[in-house]
Amino acid sequence: MAEFLNSRNSAGAETIAKSVDEVPTAQTQRLYKEADAKTVESSISRGHFDSVQVMRALSVIAVVLFHVAMRQRQDFPHIALPLTYPQSLMGHAGVDLFFIISGFIITTVNWREFARPSAIRSYLAKRLIRVMPLYWLTALPMIPLAMANLDLKSAFGALLLLPHYASRINQVAWSLAYEILFYAVFALFLVFPRRYLPVCVSAWVIMILASNAASGHVAWLGNFLRPLNLEFVLGITVAGLIQARVFFRRPRLLICLGLIGILAVAALKHFGPNPYPEYDGKMRALLFGVPCALLLYGAIVIECLGKTAYSKLLLLLGDASYSIYLVHFVLIQLLMLNPLAAAIKNPIAFFLWELLVIVLVMAAGVLVHLKLEKPLLRTLKHRFIS
Repeated sequence: MAEFLNSRNSAGAETIAKSVDEVPTAQTQRLYKEADAKTVESSISRGHFDSVQVMRALSVIAVVLFHVAMRQRQDFPHIALPLTYPQSLMGHAGVDLFFIISGFIITTVNWREFARPSAIRSYLAKRLIRVMPLYWLTALPMIPLAMANLDLKSAFGALLLLPHYASRINQVAWSLAYEILFYAVFALFLVFPRRYLPVCVSAWVIMILASNAASGHVAWLGNFLRPLNLEFVLGITVAGLIQARVFFRRPRLLICLGLIGILAVAALKHFGPNPYPEYDGKMRALLFGVPCALLLYGAIVIECLGKTAYSKLLLLLGDASYSIYLVHFVLIQLLMLNPLAAAIKNPIAFFLWELLVIVLVMAAGVLVHLKLEKPLLRTLKHRFIS
């Protein structure tokens, strides 16, 4: 453990449960080195890290670039744009990072809510308010575009984010179905005292690894056992390390290893056999999930151990990442599958058009965030939670 800094004192769990107002011990302050210990403790207690927001921004940027690249490769194969090919190999790692971030955030903000029934009700209300209303408002205008894939059953299933139906209106909503299932599993974790969290998580992991739920349509219980759920577990693990003040001494090395891991898997996919033949299989959770977890953990540790300054634009994109994620796919379809785009034959001109599409999509998502998502959340929280 020479590479780790662990600021726990002999009281163990009592140190982990420090309140925002408590001043860390002298030992903790020494371990933080040049970091502002009070600021670190406050960030950990509140569950808010600028580095996490930046990671959310990078995640949604990767997903947007991935879908632009895939659109180009599928619908404009005659236009050679080598820059888009690497992104089409690894851009979906943005979703893997999203799942890990979700596991981290949900665990962190609910760290002191275990074994409290009233907290479980509040937790579920907050999660549903956070996800569903904005999803409904952005999905309804897409229904006319999805009519060919819809009947009454699938439409209601998609609006309720049920597995196997979630993507019928908004194709990227399949990942939201995973989110809803994870929220339900974590609500079950909250029933028990926090000391049982490792046991609960371990039991879930064992059930996932022992299950064959990744193949085909399975019973509803099997959806909780799909391998991509392992990425939420990775997020829970990162949250546990941060809450325990276990900081790797060389966080930039972790980030480098994470980036190398993602590039290595992309290279393996290009030069060798597909390393994750199942779209949501165990290999994807391992080969992309672990490097993404290293990226997140390294970024948070850097923020905890030293002063960091992030671009306001990246922080804004992180705040707006959910809105961008919900609207980007259909906007890319509309902007790239039209006569104007089809008329572009010059590769350089098409590349510039793709850059414009990316900028327009991101700007539209930020606009939805500022004008719709934020006021909506503020109103709903005031009415149903405050």
